[in-house]
Amino acid sequence: MKYLFFSIPFFFISCGDNSSTINSSKDLVEGSTQISWEYEMKTVSGSNPKCSDASYCTNLKCEYPVFRGQGSERANLNIGRFLSERLGMVVEEDEDLLNAEMMMSSYFQYWEAQKEIDPSLKIWQNNIKLTSIDNGLGITSLKFLIESSVGDFEPYSYYHVMNLDEKTGEVVILINHISDLPSFIMLSQNEFRNSFKMPNNQPYSAIGFDFEQNIYTLPYNYVFTSEGLEYLYNADEISLNASEAQSFVVSYEMLENLLNLKTDFQEEYFQKQRELESELN
Repeated sequence: MKYLFFSIPFFFISCGDNSSTINSSKDLVEGSTQISWEYEMKTVSGSNPKCSDASYCTNLKCEYPVFRGQGSERANLNIGRFLSERLGMVVEEDEDLLNAEMMMSSYFQYWEAQKEIDPSLKIWQNNIKLTSIDNGLGITSLKFLIESSVGDFEPYSYYHVMNLDEKTGEVVILINHISDLPSFIMLSQNEFRNSFKMPNNQPYSAIGFDFEQNIYTLPYNYVFTSEGLEYLYNADEISLNASEAQSFVVSYEMLENLLNLKTDFQEEYFQKQRELESELN
């Protein structure tokens, strides 16, 4: 097993309790929706065992699902890769991505060595918390809240969404599946204004969105929900002064001709919608 580390990872936050626990899916995140995979929640947490002063100790807590079923092996590897990246680590062997406890141990060893070189590099609390599991069009969306308190820097937090194809377990990058990007941006902009009740000529800054040159910008994170595609903006995407994330939802029907996810789930979904519409008419 071999771990490499990037430069200082300013990514995360939490108080460790020197424990490792596994929770069943019944203890899941509030508001979770029905998905195809079976899974259990796992919590890995702890404090650097070499800490002599709790005020300057490295604490780590990770909450994440472990899936079972078709495509779950790849999904679990991708979750492990996400965790390793948030810890600033490069894991060379795939099987090591499934061992969060070992990654946590290596993480503590690395930062203990760094503090000996530079005492200012004291990392206090890191927390990677799964806040929701959603599903739409055969895509499972995992929304993680990453909270960080690093050295003398101001603590901060942000959301990161991982979208997984339920048949293969592969990560779905939405922007790679948009068939007509200009139309997608235009539709998104219109729905953004509708959602926030903005007149067409009102600047985005009027509702606290400091888009560069007042030009609508797509978010980094999208959540596939049962109701539609949720556009999720982290606070730092909105404004330097923003303290909370903002989001809005666009129905899948509106996006039907703009998304090319190439999944049976998507085709079945829209076929059922057309059948329902025909029955109603």
